[in-house]
Amino acid sequence: MRSYTRYFLTFLYVIKLLMPGAEAATSAGKSAAEYRTLCKLIRLAQSDPEPLKSDDSVASDAFEIDKLNMTAASAEWRTKFGGGGASHDWQASKGNFTNQEFESYWGQKWPNWLKTEKATYPNAANKKWLEQNPPPKQGPAQAKTAKQLAVYAEEAAALARTYTEGITAANGRELKAIKTALRAALYGDKQKDGEGLPALKPPNEAECGQDDCKGTNVGDNLAYDVLCLCAGKTAAESKGCTHTQLTTGWTSGATNVEQTAKKLLDNCAEVSQPEATAANIASAIANLEQMIGRYHGDTAKNQILGKSTANHCSGDDDHICVDYESYYNMDLTPKTTRIKWMQQLEIAARLLNERKEKKEKLRTAAAALKTLRTAAEATYAARQIHQLANQPSHSQAKDKAKSEVECNTNTTNQTCTKANCKWEEKGGKGECKSKPGTETPEAATGEKKDGDNKASAADCKASSETNCDTTKCTWNKEKNECKVKEGTVFISAVIKVPLLLAFLLF
Repeated sequence: MRSYTRYFLTFLYVIKLLMPGAEAATSAGKSAAEYRTLCKLIRLAQSDPEPLKSDDSVASDAFEIDKLNMTAASAEWRTKFGGGGASHDWQASKGNFTNQEFESYWGQKWPNWLKTEKATYPNAANKKWLEQNPPPKQGPAQAKTAKQLAVYAEEAAALARTYTEGITAANGRELKAIKTALRAALYGDKQKDGEGLPALKPPNEAECGQDDCKGTNVGDNLAYDVLCLCAGKTAAESKGCTHTQLTTGWTSGATNVEQTAKKLLDNCAEVSQPEATAANIASAIANLEQMIGRYHGDTAKNQILGKSTANHCSGDDDHICVDYESYYNMDLTPKTTRIKWMQQLEIAARLLNERKEKKEKLRTAAAALKTLRTAAEATYAARQIHQLANQPSHSQAKDKAKSEVECNTNTTNQTCTKANCKWEEKGGKGECKSKPGTETPEAATGEKKDGDNKASAADCKASSETNCDTTKCTWNKEKNECKVKEGTVFISAVIKVPLLLAFLLF
């Protein structure tokens, strides 16, 4: 019995020897959850939001409208640009305009007008485009089209300018402001250009003191706070966030402290990289706030991030943590000061939200410009349709030419008159020409071909039922008048659809 007692007492003695060591040393990875939560914020602060992608169609759509506008312009206007050559640039041309306000406006517009003239000037380079977009015939209808296209061109220029300026700002000063706020959260706002570690040496000594990870000494930047959470006074104690101790703690001076902080920041790479969005920033901040004070039932410790067996974070064993007493206490008198790096992240979140809204506005502007181009092309096409519809048919042109030739073959007044042509004498010389209104056989005889109106109001002017031509007209007994018979008005199928489209568009 005595031997068993001796063995038992020996066992208790060994346990007693082992227990102090286990309690005294910091447990490996005891603050790993807090570290990963802080790492999510660090990863956000390290992120670089992508520049907004520019839509190349914005410039091409605006330029296409400008080209249509220039092509539809009056010949007099286009002569000002001389085919878009350098000899007609603004410096060479401005002397022709004296009104200062006029000159200022034209001076701004002139380079683009010159560029547009060059792209629409009749030459081999522009042949294909001009075949697809033939210039309208000069006249009142052309002037009306040009006026409408000029309005479209002004609207297109405004949309393109808004888009271009928006993209430039979004990828310039606005993107820089977001990155500055993110880096200020990571390194502090006193760092030049927002990059690089801040001065991490504790303010009073090379070792971490009780006040160095407490109050307003923490909360300035994430790099300092992660050092307080994970690094102890010595390397042996610096394993609260990792299963393997760090190679340095706080005791080796500022250089090693900086190396330790850099190592802790680099180790955050094992945490997934979240996209820098306002929602992700808000979520990461909320997750960290849930971790503050969660291991402590003592109200004196409910503002501590990490584990501590006391109400301080001195960097000693079991006291490696961050004391946010200046920001949280969960008392009846709440703290009103916000952690500074949280404020910087919230600034970044607000800017990211504004960036998201701006991206949508720019997309809307690009879509509006595309719609404007469609309207401009429809207006231009409608003018072409009207112009084509009013041109004589190929057969009519051919007959006219034939009639002219036939009349011109007559060399005497007698033969000319007999051929139903008109004899004109000037300076003792005579010339046989076709009569006005008889340029084609149909015009001369009154015969109508397929493609012309078979009956018109002029054919149905009879004042009595007896004289009303029933082949083309019908007698309205109630109104006692001769009217065009339904079904006798015929428009050639060749031009029917274009005319309808022109009516709808123009």
